[in-house]
Amino acid sequence: QVGGQIDGFVSSAGTSGTIAGMSTFLKEKNPDVKVWVIDPAEIASTAMFINNDRTSGTVEDGYEMLPVVKGSSIAEGVAALARVTSNLREAIIDKGVTGTNQEIVDMAYFLLRHDGIFVGPSSALNVLGAVKMARELGPGHTIVTILADGGVRYGSKLYNDDWLKEHGMLPHENNTDTTLDFVGDLEFPTAI
Repeated sequence: QVGGQIDGFVSSAGTSGTIAGMSTFLKEKNPDVKVWVIDPAEIASTAMFINNDRTSGTVEDGYEMLPVVKGSSIAEGVAALARVTSNLREAIIDKGVTGTNQEIVDMAYFLLRHDGIFVGPSSALNVLGAVKMARELGPGHTIVTILADGGVRYGSKLYNDDWLKEHGMLPHENNTDTTLDFVGDLEFPTAI
């Protein structure tokens, strides 16, 4: 679809298998391609690890541990592992960025209302990261990501108005109809 011309790739990480494989492949083709991992801001463990020169300084039971943030995310499974996996160790990632739960919800509803794409929270987080990278790199760059989950499995939370209201995450209707104004500032976390 892009003729091999890719300037940037953004993905969230669970076990880090996808970002490890994609980053290795893309960097072999073009060492200048930018690769970012995006975490929910409420967790940010993988992003902090990357932004701290790939070290956490904490080892438990022989495993290097990721920084622990005591938050929760609507994007379950993203940054869910508390330890550094071999996949994450092998991934060639330039920066770690974050997106809030509210941004994830707003992006999911934006994609549904604006483009008719019914995504889950991991995919919404990935697209959010792609938008943030596009803003950072500027016009004329090709940014890619992966839509890893569809919305059909998320009727009890992401697509449940009662649940969203109870957790203070109802989508901002005005923001998600036609603009990306809900996308917040770019942050590269380094500390809890």
